[in-house]
Amino acid sequence: TACTTFRQVVQMIQAHGAEFAGVITALDRQEVGLNGEQSAAQELSSQYKVPFFSIIKLTDIIQFLDAQGNMSSELERLKNYQAEYGV
Repeated sequence: TACTTFRQVVQMIQAHGAEFAGVITALDRQEVGLNGEQSAAQELSSQYKVPFFSIIKLTDIIQFLDAQGNMSSELERLKNYQAEYGV
């Protein structure tokens, strides 16, 4: 997750005088945040002081594919994605 949509939703929520208690996402792609030092999820959790939960993370999928042993092309693509966009 790059949290781009989350940043937009925060503004909408706050514009209506509401607060949010946390964030949940199906897949955390573990992309680098705006500060370049943390993942976007870590950055937003810290910035807004709310927990950030994901059902699954990119590293979980990579570990699963690696354990399967027969999905090398998919594994390679995900590792390349992680190397380019991840923390």
